[in-house]
Amino acid sequence: NLAGNGFNGGLPYSISMMTSLRYLDFSFNSLTDNLPQSFQSLTNINDMNIENNHFTGWIPEQLKGINL
Repeated sequence: NLAGNGFNGGLPYSISMMTSLRYLDFSFNSLTDNLPQSFQSLTNINDMNIENNHFTGWIPEQLKGINL
């Protein structure tokens, strides 16, 4: 849970290497840019909370079926 930490900028590529992740919470930060295309490798993730950020662009295809 990384919610409310005042993070800004884009998400690091290294998160996409954590392929066993099931839950990820980046809510209530100041994150920007697109969700990295590399996040398509997060095939085990069931729940990702990214609300109250400033993301732009598309959602990777693999993430469209999970609870965002």
